[in-house]
Amino acid sequence: MMNCKICNSQNLHVYLDNPTIFECGDCKISFRPSNHQMKDIYSIKIPMPDFFASRIRNWHHINFIENNIGFKNIKSILEIGSGDGSLIRQIRDNYENLEITIIEPGTFFCDKLSKVVNITIINDYIENVNRLNKNYDLIIMSHVLEHLEDPKKTLQLIFDNFLNKNNYLYIDIPNKDYELRSVQAARVAPSTHLFFFDGIGIKNLMADIGFKNISGNKYSTLPVGFINRLEKIGNTENNSMNYKLILKVLNRFSLYTSELLTTIFKRNPSEIKLEDTDFKFNNIAIIAKK
Repeated sequence: MMNCKICNSQNLHVYLDNPTIFECGDCKISFRPSNHQMKDIYSIKIPMPDFFASRIRNWHHINFIENNIGFKNIKSILEIGSGDGSLIRQIRDNYENLEITIIEPGTFFCDKLSKVVNITIINDYIENVNRLNKNYDLIIMSHVLEHLEDPKKTLQLIFDNFLNKNNYLYIDIPNKDYELRSVQAARVAPSTHLFFFDGIGIKNLMADIGFKNISGNKYSTLPVGFINRLEKIGNTENNSMNYKLILKVLNRFSLYTSELLTTIFKRNPSEIKLEDTDFKFNNIAIIAKK
């Protein structure tokens, strides 16, 4: 009998009739069975969001941190899983005096980030980094937690070893309500995502570890109507290939147009409360204090 990988409960069921994803009836977090080969892909160059999408998401991160902590109250930042470094580059451009360290397993990305001035780079997996020479005022994990084989163990490591009392952890993850909104979507959800969180699930997990003052929101980087068109594409198995192709082209055009306009006018993504359920909001942002 398989147990939940977060709370060890046996109260599990298949999520939306998808045999590859299970949901825990107790902690409400969904997951895939372990894939120990998964870590190998992070040591190479993996796909990153396009330029406009990453800029929009990064604006949300920076505004969220500014509104909830204030960069004037932060002297040091540790980013775990920096990827191509788009977020940390934007932070460095806006806040030159911050002490910044990154932990990134991808050698390709570390080579690129080595050209950024005044950043300390640790080329390794967070699971292998048990201690650092110092603790940090703010730790950032943007779209990392869903890739980890044991998110709870890693969060406990961060809580115990990388944060002093009253320091902050900021997490950004895909919204389960969006990512697994239908059987079709669940089947094509990124295979590198091992865990799927909603607002309540991630908030409860952080509280169990010992974090306090937990708050956040759900936000959308998608254009109005994107979900409906995407779901329509997923439910047109009996339609011609030409019909599907037209829908996909329209869907992609609306996405890129929306991203471009948002970038030009520097609009912040729309937001709802962390506890609200709405499958149009594709990301969750949450911050907590030790």
